[in-house]
Amino acid sequence: MMDKRGILVVSFGSSYEETRKKSIDQIEKEMQEAYPEYSVYQAFTSSRIIKELNERGIEVNDVAKALEKMKEDGIKTVIVQPTFIIKGLEYERMRETLEWYRQGFEALYIGEPLLTSVEDYFEVIEAFVNKIDKVEEDEVILCMGHGAEHFMSVSYAALDYMFKDRGYENIYVATIDAFPRIEDVMKHFDQKGYKVVRIIPFMLVAGHHARKSMMEQVEESWEVKLKKAGYQVKCEFKGLGENERIRSIYRKHIQVLIDTL
Repeated sequence: MMDKRGILVVSFGSSYEETRKKSIDQIEKEMQEAYPEYSVYQAFTSSRIIKELNERGIEVNDVAKALEKMKEDGIKTVIVQPTFIIKGLEYERMRETLEWYRQGFEALYIGEPLLTSVEDYFEVIEAFVNKIDKVEEDEVILCMGHGAEHFMSVSYAALDYMFKDRGYENIYVATIDAFPRIEDVMKHFDQKGYKVVRIIPFMLVAGHHARKSMMEQVEESWEVKLKKAGYQVKCEFKGLGENERIRSIYRKHIQVLIDTL
């Protein structure tokens, strides 16, 4: 008889119900459909979001509590699939918790974030571009990543380069909290003669942080900075998790682990 197996989907989280349902919840739903012999569990890493949702009566666990629940349910083999974009701070913190609980299970495997292999990057680029509406000659697409003071934030600079390598000269990547920042890419816009900047979140969920940094009428927001520089600005508010091809990449990462069992 096969032991009880579970998949733990770990996300930063979101307090925006509509976007959460279209992204995180949809990822989990599709994983359960793809692997019916596994029980799918959810965990968030943001204590602020967990607290806010719990106060609204929505039960959400952090990684530790989710693992405790899986153990109580008799799960013996755990596959953890993070929905993070890169192996940054959230990924490292998640791994620390997982290592602490590893001995409580017969086996525990950890899947890769979205941008891991070179193939991942190119597949993500094509999935992203496939959802972009027509771009005018004087228009540039600006992807808004999160970023952090972490060495893996160089992934966003690599992604920017790889867009260009694939022939998408009018797509740039910048981050809120790391290099390349918006100021680093804006200097290229005048040289290319762009007049219109379309900002698209390069985050799993287009939630509070994306909305605040993109559109809020404060000096730090990208929309305000770009308008002050004389650009017409368009803002799209849809996260990567709403893209079915992006969601399928996370399932591919899980399949790699399952194939080794």
